[in-house]
Amino acid sequence: MSIFQKRDQKVQKNIRIIIVTVCVLLLCILGFSLSTFFQLKDLQITGCKYYTEEEIASDFQKTVFDNNTIIFYMKYKFFKSVSIPFVDGFDMDFINRNKIHINIYEKAMISCIKYMGEYLYLDKDGTIVEVSKEKIDDIPLVTGLAFEEMNLHEKLKVEDESVFDSILAISLLIQRYKLEIDKIFFNYNYEITLWSGDIRILLGKQEYYDTQVADLTNILPLAHKKKLKGALDMKEYTKDQSKIIFREE
Repeated sequence: MSIFQKRDQKVQKNIRIIIVTVCVLLLCILGFSLSTFFQLKDLQITGCKYYTEEEIASDFQKTVFDNNTIIFYMKYKFFKSVSIPFVDGFDMDFINRNKIHINIYEKAMISCIKYMGEYLYLDKDGTIVEVSKEKIDDIPLVTGLAFEEMNLHEKLKVEDESVFDSILAISLLIQRYKLEIDKIFFNYNYEITLWSGDIRILLGKQEYYDTQVADLTNILPLAHKKKLKGALDMKEYTKDQSKIIFREE
């Protein structure tokens, strides 16, 4: 046997030793990581409004391996993404060997439109950001709005795009004053009617709706307490002329 053959054999032997050593180390690391030392005991979730923390956690923890802090972190941080309706993305932080923090970024939805049994969720610009069969309680339903075309992640095609400014203004006011509004109705002239149970609030077509909607915080609870059914006409309601007509039905 030549000196070169002996050298090649020695090199191959060293390579095999290195490979075996690396495999043993990896197995040791895997075994150690699977031990209870790295058991995921606290999955902290923040930023979710439309879901509970338990619902988000169930979307991440699918297998027994997801109960391990290291495997969980490596899996979702570098290799796998999670697709959750109404969620844009998430950030993940490794806190300690038993705790991981996930911050959820939900889609900015202002209103929704029902079409063919599904809800089209719109952002402030009228772009369809999500389509779902599920109706979220806190998102007002817009009805009466005629549109020509609808595509996910594209702006809803309507005749007058200024209607989205009205939807945004009304939706933000409803959220600010925590009003129980079931839907926002637009007629052919883009006049607005709000529905709250059996009560219709006729707002008409205004430049600003702040005064009308703000004062509903006092009017609506009283109307519901009296179990009124009918139309509350606030078309002429202004800061200086607080005229309200209620037509009982």
